[in-house]
Order: sequence, then C-alpha cells, then structure tokens
Amino acid sequence: IRIGTSESVSDQEDLFYIKDNGPGIPEQYHEKVFGLFQRLDNAKEGTGVGLSIVHKAMNFHGGRVWIESKGQDDGCTFWFAFPKNMEQKKLNILLVEDDDGHAELVTFNLEEAGILNSLDRACDGVEALDYLREKGANSDSPTPDLVLLDLKLPKVDGLEVLATVKNDEKLKSIPIVVLSTSDSDRDQQAAYANHANGYLVKPMDFE
Repeated sequence: IRIGTSESVSDQEDLFYIKDNGPGIPEQYHEKVFGLFQRLDNAKEGTGVGLSIVHKAMNFHGGRVWIESKGQDDGCTFWFAFPKNMEQKKLNILLVEDDDGHAELVTFNLEEAGILNSLDRACDGVEALDYLREKGANSDSPTPDLVLLDLKLPKVDGLEVLATVKNDEKLKSIPIVVLSTSDSDRDQQAAYANHANGYLVKPMDFE
C-alpha cells in the first residue's frame, strides 16, 4: 500500500491518495463500491459499510472521494479531495443511554476529545426510534450523523433498535456504534450481525 499527495488542478482542493497492488476493481463497479453491503462478485463478500461511511464523511465536509482502477490485477487508487481551509462542522450525535452516570461519562469524554457536536439523548429504545423517525415531540429532530447505542435499554432493547434502524431504507445509512458493559463475543457478534458500525466496551476513552 502506498499513501501520498498530489498537486490538484484546482487551487481550491488538497489531494491525497491511497494505492494498493491488489486485483483491482473493474470500472463498472467504481460507484457501487461506496454503497452499503454491495456485492460486486457473487463469489466474494460484499463491500460492508466502511467505504460508505468514508463517502458520507467526505460529502459532509464538502470533499470528494473516487476510485481509479482498470481491474485485471492493476490495483486500486482511492483519491480524496479536501477543500482548502476546510471548516470543522458540528456533528449531530444521538446518545441512547438509560444510565445517567454512563451518559455523563460519554459526554465528558466527547468534550475532552474536543469533538464539536450537538448531543441529544434518548433514555430508552422507544424514545430512540421516535427521535429517528421524527415522531411526536421529535418532529424537528435533526438526522444524527452518529448514534451511540447502549444494548440494555428499557422498553425496546438496543439490538432491536439496531435491527430496526438498519432495516429502514431511510435510516440504515446512519452510523451506529454500540456502547456496552458486555465484552462477550456473543453480544459483539449479535451487534455486527445486525450491521453495527462499531462496538465499544464501557468504560471507554475517546482519543
């Protein structure tokens, strides 16, 4: 893998690239690789969520990402174009946590990490789903850029919330990171089976 920078044809962008020496990706799949769980070849695993999150993050910051590859063992080059003098934007974060102490810990760590954000909290699974669906008092709720989700929740547990969101066409692209006191393989496998984007064991330290 090679990482480098390049001069841009525009004075409004900074460019860098990541190049590998793998089998490459045929041109007809170049846009498809940035989708969620896209299968390019029936004999291989799908794309998962990583490139989709990268694409969404670049768009959020006003940047661009694209791929260059001829396929046929030519490798892939992923290009990233960032606007010069890019301003840091605030993130809308939804914390789904019923424990006040844990909620304070998460908030403290985010502030200590210097993450600019707008943090809203839901205290149970029903409240979280109502927030995401903009129901009732949540009609003006912003679509979160990130959901931090506890597993052990009142009314509707975290795994059910996760499965519901990831099976909703309007919501499934929202990144969800599970925060749990459980470090069991069973819970982690269940979370990833329902398409969680990450799994952190409490107490956590955001760096």
